[in-house]
Amino acid sequence: RRLSPAAVFSAGDRLDDIFLGEVVSKLGIFGMMISHGSHVPPKGELEKVEWGEHGKLLIASHYPVSAAQTPLAQEFLKMMAPSKRSICTGPLLWGGAVDRGRGVALRRDFFARTDPYFVITHAGTPKSPRAARFFVQETLDEYLQSLRGLSEVVESRNDTYLLVRFRPVWGFDDKVIQSLIRFSDKVILFMQGSFADTLSMSDLIVSFSSTTIEEALQYYIPVLLYGGSGRHRYLEAQELAPGALFRRAPAYYASDKDSLSYGLDKIINSVVDGSASK
Repeated sequence: RRLSPAAVFSAGDRLDDIFLGEVVSKLGIFGMMISHGSHVPPKGELEKVEWGEHGKLLIASHYPVSAAQTPLAQEFLKMMAPSKRSICTGPLLWGGAVDRGRGVALRRDFFARTDPYFVITHAGTPKSPRAARFFVQETLDEYLQSLRGLSEVVESRNDTYLLVRFRPVWGFDDKVIQSLIRFSDKVILFMQGSFADTLSMSDLIVSFSSTTIEEALQYYIPVLLYGGSGRHRYLEAQELAPGALFRRAPAYYASDKDSLSYGLDKIINSVVDGSASK
């Protein structure tokens, strides 16, 4: 009341912030939630429960208006919060421009090779053991299992690198992950620079359930959905399986390690050799 703001914007509605949406609504102030994370429409009952609870603190919070930053966010609100007023804004808090020219320079400096090669970035979101989303998020064990599977494929190829874009969480920092994953000159723990720079260097993003998936698609970087024993598919994607017809696509899905190895070979060969028929 003392400040009398014309508008209030928030990126989250948790802990000590949780009352602000109710306050601006009661005072008749324009309030908009611009979620720091993406939201996709659930495809089953378990996803409805977990994404629904997740959304209550973010995109479907107490703020009078929500920013729908992607078409998938629009679909989520229609399904999970049909009475919520929303404005289609495009990405605001994530999804800024990627400088491809800078990406070329970064790759040249970082990898120091001129022959064709392929850069995979694993951009998952390891969760604390205290996290309570057991279906749409990976456990720490599953996160490590995904990294090990990717590492094996990358180490078997001379033309491929894996950047592990790592974000520490409680009890799981860079020292811990280095004691559990065998990093090398081809499998690289990558924590420096902005994520936009990492994207600009990447040919493929691998993740299980993260805003980085939608962020990559905004920049026309293909994504591979992998992890969690294949139980959850973040968005619609071409399924990769040994013997199945392969075609270039914006999003792929691998349910297990065999499918991962087969699919990565197809994706990498189609880019490095320039032929999707490989």
